Amino acid sequence: MKTEEQIKFYQEWGFSIKNIDGINFRRQGLKLSSFPPEEHITINQKLVRKLKRRSLVTSILMDEPRKDMYEFILATNSYAITDFYKKTRYNIKKSLKNCTFQRPSLEVLIEDGLKINLQSLEKQHRKEKLLTDRRQWTNYMTSVYNSSEFNILGAFYEGRMVGILIAYEAEGKFNILKAFIDRTNSTLTQPMTGLLYSMINNLISKNGAIAISYGMHQFKGKSSLNDFKRRLYFEPYTATRGYILNPLLSFPLKLLVFYMIKIRKVHSPGHKWEKEVIRIFQGYRQVKAVLKREKETLKAPSSNGVYYEKDSRSEAVRLTA
Repeated sequence: MKTEEQIKFYQEWGFSIKNIDGINFRRQGLKLSSFPPEEHITINQKLVRKLKRRSLVTSILMDEPRKDMYEFILATNSYAITDFYKKTRYNIKKSLKNCTFQRPSLEVLIEDGLKINLQSLEKQHRKEKLLTDRRQWTNYMTSVYNSSEFNILGAFYEGRMVGILIAYEAEGKFNILKAFIDRTNSTLTQPMTGLLYSMINNLISKNGAIAISYGMHQFKGKSSLNDFKRRLYFEPYTATRGYILNPLLSFPLKLLVFYMIKIRKVHSPGHKWEKEVIRIFQGYRQVKAVLKREKETLKAPSSNGVYYEKDSRSEAVRLTA
C-alpha cells in the first residue's frame, strides 16, 4: 500500500489529513501529528513557521540524539515455536490448543469487536469514538473487511471472538492497525500470543521475509506490554518525538517549566501532567536545536572572508560581513 492509499483509507474512516509543505499531518482538534505516525520527518524553518500558525501543538517523529520513543519492529523469515524461550513456547501452545484462529465474519467483527473495544478502552482509561460509536465502528470495519489490503484474524473460544488482530502493508513494512483482546479467561486462552504467532506465520508464508511494526510507544518505565513484545521478538528501535508550539502556548509553557523546576524544585516529575509538560518541553527544545543547526549550516565562508547567509525570514540571500 502506498502512502497515498493509506491516507485515502484514513480519510474514509473520518480522519482529517492535510498536506502541508509536502508532508502529511493528521488533525485532532487543535493538535497536528505527522502522518504516517511511524515516518520520520525532516523539518526546516519554513515548515515550522507554517505549522506554528496551523495548530497549538504539532508533534513530529524525527531523528535526534535524545530519544523518548520506541517503535517495536520484528524482522524475520522464520517464526517457529522452537525459536522461543520456554515460557513463551508454553503460552503459544496453550493459545493454539484452546483457541481457533480464523478470519471472522463481518457481523462477528462488528458485534464482538465492539464489546472488546469497550472493555479495552475502559482498562486503558481512554476514549475513542471510532472504536466505541456503533455507527462509526460499523463503517470502519466494513471498509477494512471489504479491502484486500488488510489481513484480519480473530481468536475464538467457546463460540465467541476473544481477540482480533488486523495488519496491513505500507511502503514495504507491515503495520498492526488493531490488536485488542477480551480479558475474560485470557490467562487460559492467551489470545494475543496465538494471534501474533498465527498472523506472522501467515504473512511469512505469503511474502517470505517480512518486517512488521507493533507501533510507537513512549518511554514510561517498565511496561508489561513492552515486555510481552520483546518476548515475541519485537525489537525496540528508539526515536524522538518533537513538538512545534504556537507562540500562544510556547511562552506559558516556558513559564510553567521554570516554575516547576526553579521554584517548586520538581526534578523528578511525579504527577502525570507534570511528566507530560516536561516531555512536551523537551520535544520543543529538540525542534529548536534542529532549527539552530539549520541556521548555522546556512552560513558558508567565501574566499574573501564574507559570509553568504540565507535570511530565515525570506527566500532572499543577503551579504553580511
